[in-house]
Order: sequence, then C-alpha cells, then structure tokens
Amino acid sequence: MATSLTTNASLIGRASGPSAFRARGFAAGDRLAAYLDNRVAFIDLFLACARTGIVLVPINILYREREISHIVADASPRLVVTERAAFQSFPGLDVLAVDELTRDASRLPATDVRRQIDGDSPAALVYTSGTTGRSKGAILSHNNFLANTANLVASWRITSADRYLAVLPLFHVHGLVASTLATLASLPMFNTPPPPRAGRRTRRVQLCVLDYPVICEEGAGRLWGEVRTGAYGASLPPSSFG
Repeated sequence: MATSLTTNASLIGRASGPSAFRARGFAAGDRLAAYLDNRVAFIDLFLACARTGIVLVPINILYREREISHIVADASPRLVVTERAAFQSFPGLDVLAVDELTRDASRLPATDVRRQIDGDSPAALVYTSGTTGRSKGAILSHNNFLANTANLVASWRITSADRYLAVLPLFHVHGLVASTLATLASLPMFNTPPPPRAGRRTRRVQLCVLDYPVICEEGAGRLWGEVRTGAYGASLPPSSFG
C-alpha cells in the first residue's frame, strides 16, 4: 500500500487555492460544488473555501443523474470541481477538473489569506441522504464547524500523538469534521516543530485519506495496530479490524 506524508507546514504552504479562486472572480458567498472521492485535493479545496468565504457544496460521489440534477438545481453552484470522467453528469454547468485546479493553484503564490469572516456566515451547504424524500440542503456556518470540531477533540481526547484513519467519505459532514478539522485542530500551530527531548521517541501525526467506498479488508489489522478509539456507522466493524 503506497503512502505519502503531508505535514502541517506543507499543507499551509501549498494552500494557494484562495489565489486560484480570486483569479476566477470568486467572492465570499459564492457556491462551489465538489463531486470527488477521498483525496488530499478535497481537503485543499475545503480549506481554501473556508479561508475565502466560499460556500462548499459537497456531493455524494455515489449519486447519479437524478440526485445530482436535483442538488445542482437547488444549490446553483457557480462552479463544479470533479474529475474529467464525470463532466457529463453536469450538463450546462461550469465544470473544472480537480487536476486542473490543483495545477493552476500550484502556479500561484501561496499567499496567506486572512479574510475576516462572520462566524455565522455559511461555510457549507450539505444535502441530506433523502431517505424520506428528496434530499434537503442544510446550511452549516463556520461556527457550526468550529463547535463540532471542539466537541470531537474534547470527547475523543484527540492529541497531536494520535493518527486518524479517514475511512468516512469527505463529502459527509462527519468525514469533513473528524477527518480534517479535528485532526488539524489537534496539531501544534508551528511551522517547525520543537526538537525532541533526548531519549524520547516522537510520532508524526498522519491523516490517512482512503478512497470511498472502498473498505480495506486486506491488511486492515496492520493499519489498526495501535487504535485507541474507533467510530463506525455499521452494526459491526469489519472482522479483520478485530
């Protein structure tokens, strides 16, 4: 299984998404839809939107024409970010390939955007599963995300010594909060960590973002070698996690 390590400093250092949005004429309050599976670029996109006041509209990657058409008609996103293979799912809309956005952002300076944003302003428009009818859009503010993050960090006792295995989809609220915000909130706010104490082992915080809806059975026990807390939505966890 191939892995790569993204440090807090490198995540901040490549966050030039805000510059790419400004170059495309985006303003605070504009809506941007993301139809993506789990990947680090999704996290980049989410953080860039949060820093600029753009409202993220995550769309379930398992949705097809009927569900997608309902969401985009209701949310009216200014832009949809997805893979080229999914362009045909968004006829008549401005669609951008995620790889193209990443490339454009990499060519721009990673300016440190400090836009003042009202905590009660919308940060995301997330749609329900629609089990009792058509899915409904729920507006979540920046304060909503901050409160959820603080609750998770406190209840799960997350520290910078923990690692989070992100199996939950990032288009889901809990996936965004637990995978991204709670993990990042537990990190020390230093671009360069202090030197370790003599004779003390150090552990790097890692955020492992797995493709959804793939469930890792092979080698799962190895991944879960030092799990302290597990949360899952099914009735029973996969047997190999035992």
